[in-house]
Amino acid sequence: MEISIEFKEALQLLSSKEKDKLVIRLLKKDKILAEKLHYELVEGKTVEEKRSELFDNLKEYISINQNKLDDHYDLVFFTRVLSSKITHYLKIVKDKYGEIESTVFILLEILKIYTFLSKENSQKYTHKIDQILVPKFFRLFMLLNALDEDYRADFNSDLELIEEEIKKNNPLLSLCERARIKLEWFSETEREDDIKALFNKSKEEGLFKK
Repeated sequence: MEISIEFKEALQLLSSKEKDKLVIRLLKKDKILAEKLHYELVEGKTVEEKRSELFDNLKEYISINQNKLDDHYDLVFFTRVLSSKITHYLKIVKDKYGEIESTVFILLEILKIYTFLSKENSQKYTHKIDQILVPKFFRLFMLLNALDEDYRADFNSDLELIEEEIKKNNPLLSLCERARIKLEWFSETEREDDIKALFNKSKEEGLFKK
């Protein structure tokens, strides 16, 4: 519904008490907005403190669940839960650096488990997790390209570890190559400018169909 000028004017005529009741009703239906406003108006926490809470949440989930994964299909659900925690955080806190840092963190943890599962079990279902991970690589590179150059070096060592884990897993490496991801992007601070175009082209070719 489009909010017209007349509607805005009508809202402004409501009494403070009526407006308060309306806001409370809306916040009860929109928990994300309620949490965001609580953070901005009440908590008094810095972005760094909220980011630390996110990492504590991610680490706790990984610690509790990583040894319960039997195959790559389980890893798909595990990955989606971790990703949803980051997505939820970003709806509350505007934190591009935190998005990169947390994404790098979970990708490295996920890939370590991927490598372990590939050694211990058959590689059944790898295509499902591959089709989730490769778009995340693209997203990460786009975020890194948009980040101030002075901060990119903060992630160099972890990105190189991610590259090494990818090399250990042939199905994932194969999809990266078909999607035109260059592994040297993980060890470079300067990358191609058309990464988004490459992602869109790979997507159009159906490489990431679930």
